[in-house]
Amino acid sequence: MKLLPFVLGVSLAVNAALLVVNHSESGSKTAATPGSGTFMSAAGSTSVAGKPGRATGEAGAIARALNQGEAVTLRDELRAAGVDEDLVRMIVSSRLWKKREARLRELSFGANASKEWWKQEDWHYGRRNKAQRDEMRALQKEIKDEMERVLGPDPDPTESNPWLERQYGFLPPAKRDALIKIAQDYQDLQQELQEDMGEFRLPADQEKLKFLEEEKRRDMAAVLTPEELEAYEMRQSSTASQLLWQMTRMDATEEEYRAIYAIRREFDEANSTNDPFATRSMGPDDWKKRNEAEKAMREQIKAALGEERYKVYTRSNQHEYQQLMGATKRFGLPGDTPAKVFDLRDEIGASGVRIADDKTLTPEQKGEALRRLADAGRKKLATLLGSEVAQAYKLNTGTRWLEDLEKGMVTTFGDDGSSNGLNVTIVSPKPPATKK
Repeated sequence: MKLLPFVLGVSLAVNAALLVVNHSESGSKTAATPGSGTFMSAAGSTSVAGKPGRATGEAGAIARALNQGEAVTLRDELRAAGVDEDLVRMIVSSRLWKKREARLRELSFGANASKEWWKQEDWHYGRRNKAQRDEMRALQKEIKDEMERVLGPDPDPTESNPWLERQYGFLPPAKRDALIKIAQDYQDLQQELQEDMGEFRLPADQEKLKFLEEEKRRDMAAVLTPEELEAYEMRQSSTASQLLWQMTRMDATEEEYRAIYAIRREFDEANSTNDPFATRSMGPDDWKKRNEAEKAMREQIKAALGEERYKVYTRSNQHEYQQLMGATKRFGLPGDTPAKVFDLRDEIGASGVRIADDKTLTPEQKGEALRRLADAGRKKLATLLGSEVAQAYKLNTGTRWLEDLEKGMVTTFGDDGSSNGLNVTIVSPKPPATKK
């Protein structure tokens, strides 16, 4: 159980219940048309599952039902008061959680909580033993079963959750529900395994995690068509997760994402160590093989995107470029500002190389030319960013490529963000001392 959503749910439910009580106390003894949220005459009775009931929807009755924790009574009183059904579900669900709150809190915080406030609590691994985890799951199932008994099956979660709609909305409802359940079941199993592992993993743990992933995919493949499974994995796989922010930063089209995803997925499947916690170190041969595969992957992506979009793709994954994107957004700079700064960086590098290679220049002349180039670069940077942002950019990410230029070091940059330095002799060597 995640405590924050639970606490927020309880808070919202209590506020909603207070609104209901306030409406009732204002003298309006009314009931709502289902789903309308407006009040109509109730005459002291309502209908529960088609049978006459004794609910009134009055303030006192609602308050008593809230205090006593009687889920069925609370449900009926809220319905009689005209509360929308989704709000009824929220309030009653929160009250069911509240009945078990003390034990849930103890399992979440009390049993293994450190009393030493100056130490960081270990939230992820080994906080509960197996018996405590089993009890936690049993309590959660107990609450879920009671919620379904009182309120009926859960409505389609994707209707009220934009994230779920993005991930599962392409599927028909029955398959959507089945897929969400499979994902939740395997998430529980993976969490159980990770809590057992704690902070020390064995190779056998790695194999168990791999097995769970394979079984999860088999279960999903049994529910989905191959096309649906591919669509799901393009949204939910580890490859998709790694690409998410990069696609956002480069403002990729769906066509570009699909092309990049296919290439990256092939690379990930061929080069994965199936070792999410890095329990196995890679030797020189492993790294050589991986580096060669990465180089081939980059060439494939470059061919798929074209020269200009590939440049955006590689830049968007670099910290310095991300800093410039942040500055552009914060200070309302033109959208192409990050690209122009990087183009400037490349232009200055190319000009520096030409100066270094110019055999007609003396070392002193080369030094002066590089200093003029660095000064021009700073002025262009200030024009693009403004003086305040340019200064912050220098402090945040460093403009060593300009500073080094004055010292005789020309920096050039590769597509992947790598850099190379070229030392230029900018001072004539001193003549050897003559013997007297």
